[in-house]
Amino acid sequence: MIRLLCGAVALLGLLSVTARADDKSPANDRDFVAHMAKGGFAEVKLGELAEKRAANPKVKEFGARMVKYHTDANNKLSEVARAQKIAVAAGLDQESRQMFMDLSRLQGEEFDRHYMKMMVEDHEKDVSMVEDYAKKAMDPAIKKFCEDTLPTLREHLKMAKEVNDTVNKK
Repeated sequence: MIRLLCGAVALLGLLSVTARADDKSPANDRDFVAHMAKGGFAEVKLGELAEKRAANPKVKEFGARMVKYHTDANNKLSEVARAQKIAVAAGLDQESRQMFMDLSRLQGEEFDRHYMKMMVEDHEKDVSMVEDYAKKAMDPAIKKFCEDTLPTLREHLKMAKEVNDTVNKK
């Protein structure tokens, strides 16, 4: 996913953890945190790209909102990770880097359609994953993070669908 939500912040002095490439639902708290951090960092970078490349003001606004929210969420996740001694790698993973490169070749209405389609799909996956993980998180802070994050993720999904409909004139 641009596996949304909460971002990659380098945590010095901790063991590096990465989510498995085939991970649909993280197996443990470390995988979940790493997965969310990776996705959150990607959301920020793609949102910044949307602010520059989008034609539709609603897409630009959505991108700006993703940058602001995910920067804040990344910081909250960083606190949880630090408390649990979980390190997350900063930067885009290979999949997100490819998405970024593909989107960076587009602009205007074509960018708008591709970016918003990606955001709808990504947020649908994120909502499902965080709902599921909120039930099985072992650490209370991670469970609370999931519960606190879900309402905003649902709102982002709703907004992404509305903007996607607009750019596709549905």
